[in-house]
Amino acid sequence: MKLYIFDDTLVISGANLSKDYFTNRQDRYFVIKDKRLSDFYSGLVNKVQRFSLRMDKHNKVGLCEDWQCLPYEGSKREFVEKAGDLIEQYLLETKNEQNRQNHQGFGNFTDTWIFPMVQMGQLGIEHDAQITDKILAEAPPGSKLEIATGYFNLTAQYMDTLIQRSQAQCDILMAHPKANGFLGAKGPAGGIPWAYSLIAQKFKKQFVNKGQQYRINLQEYLKNGWTYHAKGLWYYPPNSEHPCMTLIGSPNFGERSVKKDLETQVCIVTENDKLRKSLHSECSKLYGQGLPLKPKDLYPNGLIHSCIFLEAISNVDFCL
Repeated sequence: MKLYIFDDTLVISGANLSKDYFTNRQDRYFVIKDKRLSDFYSGLVNKVQRFSLRMDKHNKVGLCEDWQCLPYEGSKREFVEKAGDLIEQYLLETKNEQNRQNHQGFGNFTDTWIFPMVQMGQLGIEHDAQITDKILAEAPPGSKLEIATGYFNLTAQYMDTLIQRSQAQCDILMAHPKANGFLGAKGPAGGIPWAYSLIAQKFKKQFVNKGQQYRINLQEYLKNGWTYHAKGLWYYPPNSEHPCMTLIGSPNFGERSVKKDLETQVCIVTENDKLRKSLHSECSKLYGQGLPLKPKDLYPNGLIHSCIFLEAISNVDFCL
């Protein structure tokens, strides 16, 4: 989860706080000034802290005072149940409070709605994955989905939904191997950027075999001197020049994001013309750096290394 909260202001992103993100790494950042949303995410972080390791001023690592179990000591099942129940209860309480406020008149006469989506697959919480899959599946003919991910490793469910169920024009933007943060890594890790391209080629073969190449398009971001880590989704309704919805946050739409990590993003739905034009401008600038996916003629770290990582990433995923 990439969340930065200052009083009643939330900055949500897919970026980490490291030097390359502030120099030459492409990502997305949204600033949202809203007390209720900031309070929600502050509360969510506090709940995660409850079952996380804590370091005191003497550099000693331990548990929070009211938490007694760890996943690597004792029962992992007990940890998962308790941590999952803690988060689920918080989400339920927040939902009930939101419904109460809406009945009192909050949220009327607005043109933009923002709601958080949480994914903690190891704890049995799959709200984000379920909503994302529903968005992909129910996009109607004439609509357009623009999907961005720094590391192309869509889950089998997402790939099946895009090929078999979605009816929208779908453009997927990913990092070109030369714009991947693992480029130049020593040893077998240097094959990771090319392995992601092989995964994309495999997906392309699947949708071509199903006759969906007229509807699904793959592009690779390439900008001289830059790496790419932007992720998210833009939804354009039928016959519309501008999107009315975007997703922004930490998920990469991949196996690790869905099954292994604690992730969150917000869904922004809007009727505001100015905001829709701004979302379109953001999307267009990103895709303006995209090149059509083509088979790579040369694999600098060896095709064998790339194939090894292709198999590994399909099951584990190395993306951060």
